[in-house]
Amino acid sequence: MQYALLCVVPGLIGDVGQAQGVRGAGASLRAAGSARSGAGLPTRSGTGQRMASVPDSGPVMVTVRALVEVPGPVFTLGEIAELSGADSGLIARLRQVEIGTSPLPGYARTVTPGDITVRLRAAKLEGPRVVVQAPPLIRVSRMRNDVPPVEVTQAALAVAEQAIKDLPDATLEPLPLAGPVVLPPGRVTLMPGAYRGHPEMGTLYVPVRMSVDGRTVQTVEVAFRVRRRMSVVVASRTIEPNTVLTAADVSVMRVELPPGFAHPVVKVEEAVGKRARRQLRAHLPIATDMLETPPDLVANARVTIEFVIGAVRITAPGVAREAGVVGDTIRVYCTETKKEVEAVIVDGRTVRVTEED
Repeated sequence: MQYALLCVVPGLIGDVGQAQGVRGAGASLRAAGSARSGAGLPTRSGTGQRMASVPDSGPVMVTVRALVEVPGPVFTLGEIAELSGADSGLIARLRQVEIGTSPLPGYARTVTPGDITVRLRAAKLEGPRVVVQAPPLIRVSRMRNDVPPVEVTQAALAVAEQAIKDLPDATLEPLPLAGPVVLPPGRVTLMPGAYRGHPEMGTLYVPVRMSVDGRTVQTVEVAFRVRRRMSVVVASRTIEPNTVLTAADVSVMRVELPPGFAHPVVKVEEAVGKRARRQLRAHLPIATDMLETPPDLVANARVTIEFVIGAVRITAPGVAREAGVVGDTIRVYCTETKKEVEAVIVDGRTVRVTEED
C-alpha cells in the first residue's frame, strides 16, 4: 500500500504540474496579449480578433469664426474656419466642403453648427477625428465693391452733354442716386448707353452698364435735369386770346424755361403784330405756337366777289365762310346765286374767282 501510494503520488504530482503549466502558459499568453495591445494592436470587442494597426495622428481641430466675409456665390468650410492638425490630407478635404450659398454683395446670412455637421456628414467626414468648435450663430457676409455715385454719374455725363449740344444756354443737373452701387469684388468697368428722352422736355436718362471682370452685373439709369436759362420774349401783362400784340405788350427777359417749353420767341419783332391764340400770362416766356398771324379776312365777313372771265370782270356780294390772309383760297357764299365758290383773298374785303374763256 505504501509503495502503491508512492507511485500514484508522483503521477498526481505530474498531473498537477501539467495543469499548472497550462495555467501558466495561459497567463503568459494574456500578458503577451496585453503587451501587444498596449503597443497599439487593439482587439475587436467580444471576439478576441485583432484589427490592423492605425497610426494615431490626433484629431483635426476646426475652429469656426463668428463673423466671416466670403468672396464668391458659395462658401466652403475653409473660408469660414481655421483648420489645424497633423493630417494634411484630411485638412485639405475639409477645406473644400461646401457649407452654403453666399448672400448678395452687401448682405449677410446666418449659419448654425448644425448646418456644418450636416455638410460634413454628407461629405462622409463626420467622426471623432474631426472636432468642430463653433459659436451658436455664424454671420456670413458677402464681400462688396462699392462704386461711388459720382463715378456712375461721370460715366453718363458725356452722353448727356452730347444730347444738349444743339440747345443754346442749356446746362445739366444730375439727379442724385440713392447711394453707392454695390457690386461683387473684381475689376469694375462702367459703360454708358444711348440716352432716352427729349432735352426740350427737361429730363434725360442715361443707362450705365456695370461689368465685373468682363461680366455684366447691373445696369443703373442716371437722370439729368436739363436747365435752359436764356433771353426770350415774355408778356409784360396778362394778354387775353385773340389780342393783337403791340410793342408795349412784350419785352425781353432772361428766364429759365420750364420743362417741355419748346421754340421760344427770342425777338420782339417776331411777336409784335401777331395775335395771341390763347391767354399769355405776365412775365412768362412766349412760344411761337402761342401766336398766329391775324387773318386779313375773318370768317362770316361780307366780301365782294370778283368773277374774272378773260377780259370780263363781274362783281357780286358774298360772305366768307373761312378766315385767311391775302393769297389764301377760301370758301365764299355768293348771295345772288345761292352757291359756294372757292376764291382767292385779294384784301380784307375782296375775293376773286378767275375762269378761263
